[in-house]
Amino acid sequence: MPTTMTRSEREEFLAGVHVGILSVNQPPHGPLTVPVWYSSVPGGPVSVMSPAQSQKALCINESGRFSLCVQSEAPPYKHVSVEGPPAATVAQSEGEVTYRMMPEVWRTAGILKAMT
Repeated sequence: MPTTMTRSEREEFLAGVHVGILSVNQPPHGPLTVPVWYSSVPGGPVSVMSPAQSQKALCINESGRFSLCVQSEAPPYKHVSVEGPPAATVAQSEGEVTYRMMPEVWRTAGILKAMT
C-alpha cells in the first residue's frame, strides 16, 4: 500500500545523495529525460548544473519548467519527484549554467501532493 512522506521526510530524502532523473518538455517529441547530478537542502531550492548549450538546457530555457525524480535503490523503496520553474539561472564557469528550482509540486511514493 503506497504511503506519503511528511514534508520533512520528503525534503530530507531529496537532500540525500541520489542520481536524479530530469525531465523537460521537448516539442515536437516526448519529454527529454536524462540522469543528472543535483543538490538540495531541506527547505531550499533544487540545483542542477548543465552545459549551457546542451539539449536539456535549451529545453529548460524554452519550456520554463522541469521535473526531477530521485529514488532509493533498495527496500524500503521510496521516491520523490518535484516539478516547477527555475527560480534562477546562474552562469558558472564558461559554458555552464546552474538552474535553481523551488518545487511547486511534490510527488512521493506515487501519490500527488501539492506543496503546502
